[in-house]
Amino acid sequence: MTVAPQQHDIDRLLTLYRAKDLEHLVDEAERLLTDFPDAAILHVFSAYGLIGLAQFDAGAAASRKALGLNPAYPDALNALGVALMNLGHYEESAARFEEALLHHPSNAAALTNLTTIQPRLGDIHARQGRLADAAACYRKFLAAYPQDVPALTNLANILLKQGRPSEANICLQKLLACDLEQAHILFIVRTLGRIGKLLATPLAVTRAAEVLILSDAKHFAEAAPERCLFAQPPVPVPGGTKVSNLSDMSERTTKTLPAVPAYLLKVADAECIWSNILLSGSTFIDANNGYGSLEMVGHTANDQAVRVTAAEGRLRFHVTEASSHADMTEPVGILAAATNYSSWVLGELPRVGFYKMLSPDMKIALHSAAQPFHLQSLALFGIAEHQVITVDKTSSIRGKELYYATPTFMHQNMSFESIALLRKQFFAAHDIGNDAARSLYVSRSKLGAIHDRRIRNELEVEAFLAAHGFEILHPQELSFLEQARAFASARRIVSPFGAALANAAFCRKDVRPCILRTKHTPEFDRLFQWLGVDVCHVTPERQKVRSATFQSQAYEFNVDLDDLQRFVTATS
Repeated sequence: MTVAPQQHDIDRLLTLYRAKDLEHLVDEAERLLTDFPDAAILHVFSAYGLIGLAQFDAGAAASRKALGLNPAYPDALNALGVALMNLGHYEESAARFEEALLHHPSNAAALTNLTTIQPRLGDIHARQGRLADAAACYRKFLAAYPQDVPALTNLANILLKQGRPSEANICLQKLLACDLEQAHILFIVRTLGRIGKLLATPLAVTRAAEVLILSDAKHFAEAAPERCLFAQPPVPVPGGTKVSNLSDMSERTTKTLPAVPAYLLKVADAECIWSNILLSGSTFIDANNGYGSLEMVGHTANDQAVRVTAAEGRLRFHVTEASSHADMTEPVGILAAATNYSSWVLGELPRVGFYKMLSPDMKIALHSAAQPFHLQSLALFGIAEHQVITVDKTSSIRGKELYYATPTFMHQNMSFESIALLRKQFFAAHDIGNDAARSLYVSRSKLGAIHDRRIRNELEVEAFLAAHGFEILHPQELSFLEQARAFASARRIVSPFGAALANAAFCRKDVRPCILRTKHTPEFDRLFQWLGVDVCHVTPERQKVRSATFQSQAYEFNVDLDDLQRFVTATS
């Protein structure tokens, strides 16, 4: 009498599992169990299929049936651990993974799962005040994933609570090399300052200098109000925009946002090393913003070092001597030639509107080499090429009469009145009409084989959307004006996260956007919120393909066409 399934039955189940045909896997395993109810391997296959179908309670029950037949079965223990992990029973889940490894030390799945669950265990221990246990969990996880930002951050906080600042400093240094949001950089810099490690950390200072904060512009405006020609206070943007994640069918409503203030300053006898760091008088400005933290204005050129010193209890920063100087003999407004399209459109270009308030003939000193989209978009404000003075990024700008409009885009937030000024300029010159109803897919498929956040099935995405009436747009092939007009005439837009979404500044208020979240920082959600537009998200499946300094460079993505179908159906 046969008491176990034949090998060809097991092979068939394995083929279904590898093909991720989970419903058929469960059905076939259950069919075989009617003949072989004591075959533990069949219960394990059933468990893995049920877990893959998100039926975690049933998966746990099937795993326990297998363990009832063979208590030392590593695959059954691992399956039970996975089910418990998804049910939120992290400590019991970890115990099952450890038990699987006890019986089979080289079980790769159990080892990976035990590592993956460590941050959850660390969170539990930390909440319960077991700091040593929490630190041990984060360290185990970081041994396998050394650049995980949450784990590094949590470990640093725990080490600080334990009074171990030198060890916390090591975590903070590793964090600075990761792909971080600007607010996270400020947290690190504040922490380094608090534990006395800041001045010995050039990388921290450089990253902090990348954060656009208006503390210094505010200092100028308050200390010398006669220099402040224009001040736009923060204007709150109401909440209420609905953000729908089509991948998990969840929804949330955006909260009220503060907007970024804007200043227009006139500075006499000044020197501008980089157009977002303004130096005057003794060539330094205080960076104490009243909150006890280091918050600097501006971007530095990559080859310029920033040095922080402490004097009289205040932090000051200095920029290394410029390689040359560009002397302005007439009044100019200074502007950074941001190479990132989004930073330029949302942060730099609106500043020109402030300069034009002073004089329609105002010349622009553009720091760093001008690219075509810089000149094309400056023409929107009537700035002709002969009005642009290009200055090498390693040179400083010196002049008797420099005008400085503060950047209007920082911390993934923006000066909405500045964006309104940009829209006013565009729509005054370009009548899109009320009947525009284009559907656009903003593709990244022609950016080359290796680029950040590549969508592996993007050609399939393009074909799917084209079949539903979408035009395929490749922004790098279009001029600034062509991009702006395309977005302004769109009723539906699907786009991976990327700089081209800055063109949403020109969208009409009845547009329906869908962002493929290959990365997610909130600037574009905030832009749509200001427009009063509901947003859809699709969260693609990510796959690590390389080790890289930044997480966005390490992963590629696959988009589920069912998620896109939901968007197409909802907006048809």
